[in-house]
Amino acid sequence: MKKNIIVAVVIVVAVFVALAGVKMLQITKIIGFSKAFAPPPETISSAVARQENWQDTLTAVGSVTADQGVMVSPEIAGTVSEIDFESGATVQKGDLLVIRSNFSIKRSDFGLQPGKMENKVSDTITLTLGIAGASAK
Repeated sequence: MKKNIIVAVVIVVAVFVALAGVKMLQITKIIGFSKAFAPPPETISSAVARQENWQDTLTAVGSVTADQGVMVSPEIAGTVSEIDFESGATVQKGDLLVIRSNFSIKRSDFGLQPGKMENKVSDTITLTLGIAGASAK
């Protein structure tokens, strides 16, 4: 029984040594080939430089979406008499945006009572403002 085990171990070792030898020969050939290997030369091309006129604009078809935007709407009803910015323009904090004038506020909309002399105090107050826009906080 021991003899069979020893023979089996010797066969396994012999196979292992044979495989290691074959692998060592392959690695040696690869190393020899890589030392002799030279990369192919780079392909280049040349052209004569000359001055040309290019188009200033390019026409294309597509769609654009803004990353940031703002909806401008009045908090109080009134007449906008002047808009002080161009559509699409960049504005800074504190820039004048619109000028409003002549708008009305009803006391009843805010729950304010006119007082004892109700027949002499109007429910509607008309205000005139010269400037409205961004505040410089």
